[in-house]
Amino acid sequence: MVTEYDISNILPRLIGSLKEIYDQEIQNGNTVVEIAGGWPMKRVNIWFAKPISSKYKKQFPDLIYKYLGDPKGDLEYYMDKLNEAFIAAKFS
Repeated sequence: MVTEYDISNILPRLIGSLKEIYDQEIQNGNTVVEIAGGWPMKRVNIWFAKPISSKYKKQFPDLIYKYLGDPKGDLEYYMDKLNEAFIAAKFS
């Protein structure tokens, strides 16, 4: 569940390449199911309802992309170690 605290305090921590991916996914109709700080990255972590795919890898080579396919957890993620941020898709 995404709360007002998540939106007003944690979401603004998302910057750079991951912010661009976030904006594109929202524009394409993907929805956020969870926002958190602290784990797995320190500043901001966002989980989308639908897959985000590897389509951003070439556009944002500064990010780490990993496909996990873990039915008990995350399907895939992009990680920005420099800015301590993470965007993932939940396995549905």
